[in-house]
Amino acid sequence: MKYYLIAILILIQSCHAMNKNTVNNEVEIKALSPYHYEFKDNMDTSALNRSDYYFTEHKFTAEKDFVKKLYDAVKNAAAKDVVKFKNYSVYVYEKTDKLNENFKGTKDNLHGVYDSSLVSYSRFVSGKMDIFYGIKDGKVVYDIMEFKEVSPSWEFD
Repeated sequence: MKYYLIAILILIQSCHAMNKNTVNNEVEIKALSPYHYEFKDNMDTSALNRSDYYFTEHKFTAEKDFVKKLYDAVKNAAAKDVVKFKNYSVYVYEKTDKLNENFKGTKDNLHGVYDSSLVSYSRFVSGKMDIFYGIKDGKVVYDIMEFKEVSPSWEFD
């Protein structure tokens, strides 16, 4: 009897671990400090650009349901501001012990430092999305706009 209980507990724990990255309802993205960073391009000083930073509970997965929900979450987050900027980028990171609601760093504390925690990167130019990548372990593995895997994958920089 003791061994059955241990086996059941192991099974329950395994199922919980497997479901951690499953998408049940929506993919929620939450603001990561700094929520946004506005800047002017060196080439076109009249144009204002912006980058927004978010985190999510999920790692990137190429499951169709997850990809669609991530796409919708990013589009919804960007919808109100995207047309105000020449270039508008959205970075979504996986929530970690450092990247969460308590993070108080700057964009310089993120770029190139936590690339392995990136879930996606998207860019809008003049209000229209032109890039949306799914990222796993710091490598671009999925073109979300085309809904297809990237092969070979390449390092996000």
